[in-house]
Amino acid sequence: MPFSLVDASAPAAQVTAARKPRLRAVLWAVGAAGLIAAITLVVRSGLSDIVKLLDIAGWGLLWLVPLHLVSLACFAVAWQCLLTRSERPSLLYLIWGAIVRESVSGLLPVARVGGEVAGVRLLVRRSVSTATAAASVAVELTLTMTAQ
Repeated sequence: MPFSLVDASAPAAQVTAARKPRLRAVLWAVGAAGLIAAITLVVRSGLSDIVKLLDIAGWGLLWLVPLHLVSLACFAVAWQCLLTRSERPSLLYLIWGAIVRESVSGLLPVARVGGEVAGVRLLVRRSVSTATAAASVAVELTLTMTAQ
């Protein structure tokens, strides 16, 4: 008999429900490790050096973050318009999705296509069909490139 981590007699819904608490715990642990790593990098780089650089660049530089969120929200509204009403996630979810897409594209050195794959995956998690999700991401990306 082949080895299996899952009880074959258990329904898939029960197996998925049993994995959720473990997955959530792993995500919290990874998130905490990432936060600790970020704090460690800031401390090791020297918080005073970072503050000095902000003084040189100007504290107005911090206004770029909310301004960038406005542009991402506009892209999310366009993305939402591409989806049918029955499959359309909330605007807040799509804004979060746009932030995740851009973050993944910026962090992963895979020719900046990883973010689009993440965007499709986020839509599929909200019960959007894979074909619709992929098409909406492709059209939204094209519109975004044209707008910029």
